[in-house]
Amino acid sequence: MSDAIGEIKELLLGIRRDLDCMQDLESIRNLITSYARGCDRGNDPELLAPLFSKDATWECAGFGTYHGRETLAAALKGIAGEKIWWSLHYMISPQIEIDPSGASAKAFWYLWESATVPDSDTNEAEPHWIGGTYDAEVVKQDGKWLFRKMVLKLNIASPYAAGWVRQRFPKGNDHQPYFCELEPDSYFWCACGRSKNQPFCDGSHKGTEHRPVELEIDRRQLVVLCGCKRTGTRPFCDGTHLNLKLEKNGG
Repeated sequence: MSDAIGEIKELLLGIRRDLDCMQDLESIRNLITSYARGCDRGNDPELLAPLFSKDATWECAGFGTYHGRETLAAALKGIAGEKIWWSLHYMISPQIEIDPSGASAKAFWYLWESATVPDSDTNEAEPHWIGGTYDAEVVKQDGKWLFRKMVLKLNIASPYAAGWVRQRFPKGNDHQPYFCELEPDSYFWCACGRSKNQPFCDGSHKGTEHRPVELEIDRRQLVVLCGCKRTGTRPFCDGTHLNLKLEKNGG
């Protein structure tokens, strides 16, 4: 009899663990959906900030890295004002792996987004398709799941009229970055802004105090190079072109 009771207890404990896991998975999926809804309301900081832990980080090449719940929420609001004037986010196929401790998890999902983005040359509203992936670290604090780290990797940000075959990303210029698919080689990033071969050096810096920055690429990859020449992570874009006036290391 005691063995049977022990087996029943073990079975009930297993069922309880499975239920807790299912509840956690659903809570994290809801967290992802809540993030999408906040983004589709102009990156509303009142909706987005509560989804992140106090020490959270948000990162996307071409848009910058921001630390701290309030700072990143303000940055996302600023990005919406500058670059994403309207959006509809589709968060697709979330894959969630909960740590055995039950206190943290890793999440991955695909992004497909229709958006209104200002034209690089005219600043007129232009429809875009945006596609990418999210990698996130999630933590459970006071019984609530929150994002601790979120990294968005863009695969396309293509004008609707052109399509991603003809124009995979917006054209870079002196107020937005250059998305470059580079082969293994050595490259020299223009630091002076005078080159006619942006974002790469053509020797126009000669006679000035500026010097190009060498970039070694060891495998084919997409890199996001600064166009405004004010980045703090030369030659890579750090979001400075957005002029968000944020203290990025704030909490």
